[in-house]
Amino acid sequence: MALGEQVYGYFIPTVNLMGVGASREVGNQVKVMGGTNALIVTDAFLAKSGMAGQIKEQVEAAGCRAVIFDGAEPNPTDKNVHDGLKVYQDNCCDMIISLGGGSSHDCGKGIGIVATNGGNIRDYEGVDKSRKAMPPFIAINTTAGTASEMTRFCIITDTDRYVKMAIVDWRVTPNVAINDPVLMAGMPPALTAATGMDALTHAVEAYVSIAATPVTDSAALMAIKLISENLRNAVANGGNMEARDKMAYAEFLAGMAFNNASLGYVHAMAHQLGGFYNLPHGVCNAILLPHVCQFNLIACPGRFAGIAAAMGENTGGLSVRDAADVAIAAIRRLSADVGIPTGLKGLGVKDKDLYIMAENAMKDACGATNPRTATMADIIDIYRGAMGESEEGGGSPGGEKKECCGDKPEDKAQCVAKEKENMYGVLRVNMSAKELKYEEVPQKYALLGGRALTSQLVLDEVPAGCDPLGEDNKIVIAPGLLSGTSAPSSGRLSVGGKSPLTGGIKEANAGGITSQKLASLGIKAVVLEGMPQGSDWHGIKITKDGAGLFNANDLAGKGTYEVTALCRERYGKKVAVITIGPAGEMLMQSAGITNNDTEGNSSRYAGRGGLGAVMGSKKIKVIVVDSPGTFDAPVKDQEKFKASAKKFAKILLDHPVCGQGLPSYGTNVLMNIINEAGTLPTRNFRFGRFDRANEVSGEKLAEVAVARGGKATHACHPGCVMRCSNV
Repeated sequence: MALGEQVYGYFIPTVNLMGVGASREVGNQVKVMGGTNALIVTDAFLAKSGMAGQIKEQVEAAGCRAVIFDGAEPNPTDKNVHDGLKVYQDNCCDMIISLGGGSSHDCGKGIGIVATNGGNIRDYEGVDKSRKAMPPFIAINTTAGTASEMTRFCIITDTDRYVKMAIVDWRVTPNVAINDPVLMAGMPPALTAATGMDALTHAVEAYVSIAATPVTDSAALMAIKLISENLRNAVANGGNMEARDKMAYAEFLAGMAFNNASLGYVHAMAHQLGGFYNLPHGVCNAILLPHVCQFNLIACPGRFAGIAAAMGENTGGLSVRDAADVAIAAIRRLSADVGIPTGLKGLGVKDKDLYIMAENAMKDACGATNPRTATMADIIDIYRGAMGESEEGGGSPGGEKKECCGDKPEDKAQCVAKEKENMYGVLRVNMSAKELKYEEVPQKYALLGGRALTSQLVLDEVPAGCDPLGEDNKIVIAPGLLSGTSAPSSGRLSVGGKSPLTGGIKEANAGGITSQKLASLGIKAVVLEGMPQGSDWHGIKITKDGAGLFNANDLAGKGTYEVTALCRERYGKKVAVITIGPAGEMLMQSAGITNNDTEGNSSRYAGRGGLGAVMGSKKIKVIVVDSPGTFDAPVKDQEKFKASAKKFAKILLDHPVCGQGLPSYGTNVLMNIINEAGTLPTRNFRFGRFDRANEVSGEKLAEVAVARGGKATHACHPGCVMRCSNV
């Protein structure tokens, strides 16, 4: 990039006091700033320990009244901010003093920004959203980690969305930052370790940031050096004042670095863990750091080689790439030495929440300066890599219910696990009760599949006189009898229900990949019944372990192609996606249901009978089928079946229509044949033939498709040998 095309800012408090005894300067600073009534924002522990009271005494000795608000939680919430704001306003305060670690500082910043700007703290999520300066602000630090006492960052949990909001605003930078290692001596080893690794994360992410400058680099590298040399000692002996003092400088230097170069995916991802599970921020950072570093390594190996050198590692004679690996190994070793847990699973993190956390992490402002751009799938993979083993040794204990669904924190619907690995049955989804259950296949349905099964189930279970868009109608989705096997052209999907167009039983079918995947998971049919209360939209996720509901409000209003693309990004490129578009949501009586083809396009359309409106009436927007295989349906004698399938494929391909006409011109090759037989609805079926049939014949459509850059024929589902679709 040429000089002059990018302007770099540098933000830091006006006054920064460091060293033993620095906290005794708070009274003088209050006088200088002209405060008359201070709100001291702290946590319950520091209030109970008497430290907050000592600061209050110093402030009052300087001629300023003070009141203590001790409601800052470990991950401060929007509620904490507004509770503190009430105390600030009720006591006519005109300045803020935060005492503690990042939680107290961030809570104080949140109170300050709303005190002068008004509104709700949520209004300031993002970058530089405020318009007025905070009240005079002094931050007294008691931990060596977050550096919030000197940064323009404020992290507050939104309790409605379970998301940590990143407020990045130069106006929330405190006026005075005080770092006194004496106040840090009482930190227990676990907190010392977590905050120290938080500081290391700040330094590492700032150093590899795409917004790094020579100024931030110098601060980051010195911070990495000091942490590597002193964190172990500070954890082992909290009374080691030299180690505490060096760690105070290290966290401040790391703050200088990331306050100006910003951060990366470690913080973007850790914020979601804090928002979902209220986990310690430093611990989450420490667990994620080596995994994100491994992801970033190919983008800037030279930077990681520099980190290895700053950590005191001997990289002489190594290539840059090998030296970069040494850095990641050193980070892992330091983390282990100070007792950081080895994985997220041991902290209670669940696989079912990874998707929505990854989605929120992609929106987090901290990810903008990461050196390598990630996709949703990348973020999910990093989370999964960091899951590690549980404290009991990892894995799923025998009989444990596996997580298979809920992708949002508000998903309170039941998740049902398959009772047996190779269970073959009906998945019934009751939307009135939001319950899911697997049922064994009744004997009367054992030899049915596809349209025979959907129609028979509707006949047996749906009252003939019911409202097609009411609670008593059902949608039945079923693979073919031989779907999921190697039988040729056996992968079409059948959808059945009472039609809002005709009032009778209707079956619509389509190609796509869903039928094969449902059958491979042992699903004979999916029955959607009942009707939920409220306006929420739901999704169903089906995996090899079971099925469950998730909140799909974020997909509402989107078209089928967009929904399919989003689901494939969230859940993987190989999933099958059944969905409805806005027409189905609005209960339009000609709405259909789509699923994706082998190339991921939402192009296979079960369009007859308005069944998309019936699915919409159930408030189901999407069904995601996540099967590792496509042709895994159980077959008793594989060799005999393969031989029969091969023979059947040959019969199809030897036939002049199935083997020549359809593969050459698509389904519409039958147009001229049907017209010659007089079976087109010419003159309302009374007599004659359609004299312009050749203009819409298979031959003509194939010619047009090729001329437009498409394909004359295309397989509508895996295993189709006739390939009779046009694209």
